[in-house]
Amino acid sequence: MVRKRLLQDFQRQLKVVRTVIDWTIIVYLVLPLVAIFMLDIWINPNQYWNEAIPFYGVSLLLLLFCSSGSIRTYLYEADLLFLLQRPDLMKRMRLYSFGLSVVKSIIHISMVILLFLPILLVIYELNVMDFILLILFLIGYKTTVLFIRKRFNHFVVSILLSFIVLVLAGVTLTYTSSSVYAVVGVVLIFITGYLFMKMDYRRHLLKDIESENDLKNRLINLIFHMSNDVEVGMRTKPMKWVRLRSRRLFKKRTEENVLLEMLIKSVIRHHKYIGAYLQIILVTLLVIIMVPSYWFVAIIYISFRAFINSWFNSVYSQLVASDFFTVVPYSHSKTIFVRKRFKKWMTFPAIVLVTLVLTAKIWL
Repeated sequence: MVRKRLLQDFQRQLKVVRTVIDWTIIVYLVLPLVAIFMLDIWINPNQYWNEAIPFYGVSLLLLLFCSSGSIRTYLYEADLLFLLQRPDLMKRMRLYSFGLSVVKSIIHISMVILLFLPILLVIYELNVMDFILLILFLIGYKTTVLFIRKRFNHFVVSILLSFIVLVLAGVTLTYTSSSVYAVVGVVLIFITGYLFMKMDYRRHLLKDIESENDLKNRLINLIFHMSNDVEVGMRTKPMKWVRLRSRRLFKKRTEENVLLEMLIKSVIRHHKYIGAYLQIILVTLLVIIMVPSYWFVAIIYISFRAFINSWFNSVYSQLVASDFFTVVPYSHSKTIFVRKRFKKWMTFPAIVLVTLVLTAKIWL
């Protein structure tokens, strides 16, 4: 049953990708650009990575790239009553789901290693055995992070534990030999597998089904979120770990200022929007700091300016089209000026921060 649902999910995600990206674009545009980029990295690895950066820097970057994902259970709502009556079948399904997570982790980690291969091979001079042992450790790290996300529902606890594991993993990669962190990786795989199998599945069954529904539609939700022509609902779980007082941002209470204030607060208090905003800034800053090639950094900076303006233009359209703003009366003639002010207010801090970091990089 797990194999059948795995195949169905793969076919479903493939259909979603085909609706957005045509195969001709992949063959004639994406693949050649990726090939040219990878070839340039192999020829000039020093242009994309600073030799003065210690191995701890690249190890943290590898760990961050390997931190995504989740343990899929492939459970549906129709399975709830049946699985409660068949604990033996539920145990097998959990074993299969953890095994599939390990296999997907190996594929994901191999792709990350392939991306960093020129830097690891040329600058840090790793050999074949080092790569094998590094992959073992990264698998152990990734399964640990995935187990933490599965076991702890509280957002702050999950983030805090994942951060602690990230720091400890970076220290282990930097200050221990390859044989030691390979053993640590294998031990982590067995420990997380054992703890996952010992989890009370009845307690987490509804949460697993809800999480599975979200993961099944993750690409569709991403496309809807990034599309300017699709209205996305604002019904999301409130950020209980953040308490914000509703103070006025503008002393002059005009209709334009009130509408702008509500839009800004909607973004700040919406965990998906503020999370995506911070992610865009952090990724851009990371590339600017790490990559020594100035022409590549310039391309990233220009792309960042264009993307963040386009993204907030999309966010504005989604907010104004939400149910709240259809109930609250406001003059639509003000929206042109509000849109411009909204984009300036939201993009200004990010652009200033990225510009300052870029300037410091050039002068220092």
